[in-house]
Amino acid sequence: MRNNLIKIFIGYHKPDFLIKSNIFEPIFLGREIYTQETKDGYITDSGFSFLSENMLQDNIGFNISHLNRYFCELTGIYWIWKNYSNLYNLDYIGFMHYRRHFISKDLSSFLKLDSDARYSYIINKIDYTYIKYINDFLKDKIECDLIIPYMFDFKKSLFHEINIEEFFCRQHGLTNASFKTLEYIIKYKYPDYYDIFIEFSKGTAYYPCNMFIMKKELFCKYCTFLFDIMFSLFDIFEEMLKNLDSLWEKRNLAWISEFVSTLFFLKYIRDNHNNVEFLPISFVQNTIENKMVGAVKIVENHLSYKIGKKIIHSKGLINILLLPFSIICIYFNHYLEKYIYNISIKYNPNSKRIKLEEYSDYDEAVRIQNYLSYKIGKIFVKNPFLFAIRLYFLKKERKNEKK
Repeated sequence: MRNNLIKIFIGYHKPDFLIKSNIFEPIFLGREIYTQETKDGYITDSGFSFLSENMLQDNIGFNISHLNRYFCELTGIYWIWKNYSNLYNLDYIGFMHYRRHFISKDLSSFLKLDSDARYSYIINKIDYTYIKYINDFLKDKIECDLIIPYMFDFKKSLFHEINIEEFFCRQHGLTNASFKTLEYIIKYKYPDYYDIFIEFSKGTAYYPCNMFIMKKELFCKYCTFLFDIMFSLFDIFEEMLKNLDSLWEKRNLAWISEFVSTLFFLKYIRDNHNNVEFLPISFVQNTIENKMVGAVKIVENHLSYKIGKKIIHSKGLINILLLPFSIICIYFNHYLEKYIYNISIKYNPNSKRIKLEEYSDYDEAVRIQNYLSYKIGKIFVKNPFLFAIRLYFLKKERKNEKK
């Protein structure tokens, strides 16, 4: 039996520690309107470069990126549904946030709960050990159709509202108009969900954050349900939302979307209760301390790395004969990129890269510089005419190191 093919997308609206692996795929949310203020302020030029160069963009193809201030993470989920090229080759689709992740119950037992909501488990800051942990844990975890967070019951936290509707209005400073409209849509458009909605609205718990891992087919059904309702709500409240000054209040429908997701999950649980698993979620508290990732990418753009990699991978008579021409092309493209970069920082000094050692993945970049391929490329760049002699001494040196 083959292993499940899984891809979990990580939503970013600002630069932070890059979570990227064989199963994690970061996506830049709100790319179309990146010059506009976010809830965390404006994105700097260097921040925009980081987000643009290291992850998927939610404004490519069929998208709703321009609605990000109203829909938040939904612009990424919508993009995945409509555009991700490998969607139909996958078995499972997931979504998490750059600072909220699924974790194991074992790990949660060693962590503190956040002091207000008493729901998320606090991680002080991200490092590669943590990323490897959640990568390996989730990769081996898939045994059911749907994985979602435990319900957040605000009655067990510091909130004292009596039901979901009151909680929504008080916490987000808005009237219940959108909530009542949601009820109307469910009643007349999705009557199979109406009894679930009534029971849910009287309760004090919901599934937060629009986080999930689910089978591809279920993901498509979820998106069809979710966005049909969300677009109906947006059509009704568009003018009201656009006239609001508060970025907090503009997110009204994003919070409503958590309730829409909850309805979908509740119905699925009712109909397929044996195929669902619940996991705790973490909250990375000190993201401001996390340096940007980028050192590895910079090193991989070094001429030494590119030439060394080409030499190492040139196998077979034809590739060896073509190697000089390939190296000339690498030289040409490299110096063209360097010229363009120098021009760009001349006109926009803010786009200048920070020092290599200031990136969080600096140690990983140094490790790459010690690869044999990088060292081979380095001695070639230093003096191509002495390459054969220097290569001999390099091999001799490495042989002595292994003794």
